[in-house]
Amino acid sequence: MQDAFVKIWTKRHLLSEVDNIRSYLYRLCRNQTLNALRQLAKEKANQNEWRRNTEGIADEGIDKESYLRLIDEAVAKLPPQQQKAYLLSRKHDLTHEEIAHQMSISRGTVKKHIQLAVKFITDYVRQHAGMPVIALGIFCDLL
Repeated sequence: MQDAFVKIWTKRHLLSEVDNIRSYLYRLCRNQTLNALRQLAKEKANQNEWRRNTEGIADEGIDKESYLRLIDEAVAKLPPQQQKAYLLSRKHDLTHEEIAHQMSISRGTVKKHIQLAVKFITDYVRQHAGMPVIALGIFCDLL
């Protein structure tokens, strides 16, 4: 409901063009609700994907802590803009629009940064996850 009021306030200059305020409020609230439900579904899908991706880690001879360390290493190796966009998205749960505003770049650029970051992280982990855990520990200390 607060989001709906904020949206009304930010677009108050357009209210004079609204013929039926009741229908406008209904549609606004409905759309806000649908957007929130879509966001929840997306988050749940991301969590499920994360679980599926991490379930097989023990079978591949690498423990979860080492796997997470590999991800952190990969994130540290990202170019600064990609790293910032990725962390704002994944660690702080910001939307692409919020990240774009905070970084003063376009929403499309944010999306591209995150896509490139995810690809790099995935490739990095795949390349290094096959190493024995002991060698992985030594490798991590060298970085």
